Amino acid sequence: EEGGARFEAIEANLFGAELDGSLAISDEGLASGKLGGKRVALSPIGTLAGIPLEGRADIEIELDAADGKQSIHALLSSRKIDMELTDRITLDRVVAEAKVSDALGDGALEAYFSAEGGGSGNTRFTQIEASAKGPFDKLAISAGIHGERLTVETQPVALKLDALYEASRLTLQTFDANVGDAEATLAAPATIEMTGGMTRLKSLDAAFTGPQGAGRL
Repeated sequence: EEGGARFEAIEANLFGAELDGSLAISDEGLASGKLGGKRVALSPIGTLAGIPLEGRADIEIELDAADGKQSIHALLSSRKIDMELTDRITLDRVVAEAKVSDALGDGALEAYFSAEGGGSGNTRFTQIEASAKGPFDKLAISAGIHGERLTVETQPVALKLDALYEASRLTLQTFDANVGDAEATLAAPATIEMTGGMTRLKSLDAAFTGPQGAGRL
């Protein structure tokens, strides 16, 4: 089309991650097509994100410009991913999917992540799930972790979190954490504000129970 372009048989190297496919660019600058790769190295993507990553994944990216709006659908699956945060974390059988609608306009996200195993230190994960849904400026976030801590006795580990992200603000609506007989529960919503390079925690009301008794913060 006039003002547009089409690229067939693309072989792209995105910061060291190799993908192939085809794309068409409309005269409005919107993209349609598919890119993907099998066993794509994740370390270059980790370098770009500032997170040390090791592993390989199958990646599929589909772009669509229906109704004059840019949409993106991305899918990643990996047998094993290693990463370094505050400690080394291993994730097994990972699936991540994200759908972005009207990416260049009002923008909304629907994303899902799961891992069916892994661990960090003496903690082993049996299931990790997380999701995010909503417009970019008001995302509903949910996460859950199940596993066990390997000490003298094996202790169950579980975490559940629900939150709402808005501009410069994260409101924790639910936070329940359990390690063995110890439990921490958010009694009321708490707010984390991120402004002016500072992070502030406001209105924290949490209850704790454990072998030594109960407490509140």
